[in-house]
Amino acid sequence: MNATNNTERTRILIVGDHERRGHELTATFPEQQYRVESADSKTSAQQTLANRDFDLVIVVDDGRNDDPLSIVRMVTHAPRPVEVVYVVCQADTKTGLEAVKSGAFNYVVWPADRPVLYPLARRAIETGRMKRELLDLRETVAMSFGFDNIVGISDQMVQLKATAQRLAMTDIAILILGPPGSGKELLAGTIHHHSRRRHRRFVPVDFSSSCESLAAVELFGSEDDNARQEPSRVQGAFERGDGGTIFLGEIDRIPESLQEPLVRFLRESKLPSPAPEARRHVDVRIITSSCLSQDEITADGHVCKPVLDRLSLVTLQLPSLAERLEDIEVLADYFLRRMAVAKDKGPLAISREAIDKLQQHSWPGNVRELENCLQRAAALCRSDCLEAEDIQFVHSEHSSGLRSTPDSSGRKKTDLLASSQRLIIVRALEENNWNFTQTAQELGIGRTTLWRKVKKFRLQRKEPEST
Repeated sequence: MNATNNTERTRILIVGDHERRGHELTATFPEQQYRVESADSKTSAQQTLANRDFDLVIVVDDGRNDDPLSIVRMVTHAPRPVEVVYVVCQADTKTGLEAVKSGAFNYVVWPADRPVLYPLARRAIETGRMKRELLDLRETVAMSFGFDNIVGISDQMVQLKATAQRLAMTDIAILILGPPGSGKELLAGTIHHHSRRRHRRFVPVDFSSSCESLAAVELFGSEDDNARQEPSRVQGAFERGDGGTIFLGEIDRIPESLQEPLVRFLRESKLPSPAPEARRHVDVRIITSSCLSQDEITADGHVCKPVLDRLSLVTLQLPSLAERLEDIEVLADYFLRRMAVAKDKGPLAISREAIDKLQQHSWPGNVRELENCLQRAAALCRSDCLEAEDIQFVHSEHSSGLRSTPDSSGRKKTDLLASSQRLIIVRALEENNWNFTQTAQELGIGRTTLWRKVKKFRLQRKEPEST
């Protein structure tokens, strides 16, 4: 590599007081490795940054620039941020700390010796590069959250995706309704990754799995009684997702004690704090979901109406899989292709008879159940094509939607289904040495469901024969 090539040198921009201290700052960085440019004002810096990429910005606070902290905020809050080192020209650590709070990597007090400034600048440059690599990675992830990954050719899904695409570039609050396993979080994540907030975090919060006290900390964070002396605190979802999107799953289960603070936050965009002057402003978009209808969410005091009104400016309804049976074939093809890529195998096909069998099921577990069913079928399949006999349903018979009609041998189809379930479960338990956790994961069901099946079929582990 030719170190003297300008395009390969690390770029640094010095903003402010270039005549008095800029030359000394420039001399800190070897010309063979660094290309240093200058800007004498915020406007000039903004124009320079718009035209060229830089690896580091050094802001000099000499008391003559108008609001140098605004320069720090401008640089660090840009869509593709750059790290800032703040140079304080007076022995005023308070100003330096304010710069760090505004987003600067760190600060130094002038005159800054090269052994102090140079390694600090190197660390800032490396941190900035890692952050930009993370942004690139998030951009790549966003591509995998394309609306094409919300699979469906039915009229309901085509219309739903078109509406979601239009809403993605807005900040409007969205409530996603749909039965369990229909893909509510996937839809919310896709909307986020197609929004202007995609460079920031997507933070999911599930109220169905948190107790009341933990839910409060998860949402708003916590601080101890000494927070004014020690600013460290546990960050909640709203702080972690600042600039991004918060997904509140199962909003109908939000504790009653959190609803009033949530309404206040939705109104003011400020986090609750014992000290009113310490309430921090955060900028988040909120997407929520529920398995209930809007009327059911507010019924029996689940959620107060002011909360729901602010969270449901637009409502998207995900249909159940039973309502869009024409999507089963394209969903099966999508899941089988994804499985083949994940396991580095050749493509898996599925027979017409297997598709017909899938379309006769009522799918109480929706798309999630279909994916688990195909994973089991792929594990049991003896060829590269799934046949009807490879498709087995683990849910109870009354949920399968099959009628108890006799087949040619006089046995009921439900009896055949139960026999198939028993065989699958016994085989999986034996292959996993009766490890219930591993078996449940392999079958795509919960441990509790597996226990019920073992009890129902009166399954027992065979003891090894003594010799």
